[in-house]
Amino acid sequence: AASLKDKIGAADILINATSGLHAAISTPANISVEEWQNEMRTEFVFSRELAHELLPGMISNKWGRIVNLIGSSEPLDFGVEYAASGALQGWSKGLCRQVGQHGITINCIQPGLINGTEAAKRYKHSDTLRTEEQVIPFGGPGEPEDVANAVAYLCTPFADYVSGIVLPVDGGMSRFQH
Repeated sequence: AASLKDKIGAADILINATSGLHAAISTPANISVEEWQNEMRTEFVFSRELAHELLPGMISNKWGRIVNLIGSSEPLDFGVEYAASGALQGWSKGLCRQVGQHGITINCIQPGLINGTEAAKRYKHSDTLRTEEQVIPFGGPGEPEDVANAVAYLCTPFADYVSGIVLPVDGGMSRFQH
């Protein structure tokens, strides 16, 4: 079978968007190994494999951008998505140290509640009415353009020296994350 690189040629920019724009779903504690591996493949392994397939061309060109959309790094419950987001984040931070010398940056964007996504559809403001402060300091969900603008920034020369970060795009919702 032909590789993706053989089918599409070289790529200078890769945006991995397998997670981060939908609501995390609690995973049953008795999930089978096969189900766990299938979800990890969808949420992490596919993005990693795709990037490694395109990296040689980026290294040859001495320039490249990889941006991964990830979910929360602070689990609310037990979910494969949280594990996959953590794996993608760790992989990104580690690999950026190897490929930075070639002009390649690897970053993650962590969207909060974004209008038009499953996460925003499922969000219930009533869940936060008894808290001392708003969960989203900006008062509500963001727009898809907010995520797109962050992606665009990380792909421009303005971000040549930005690599290995996790950029929350969430209206201040992640104020407790480390």
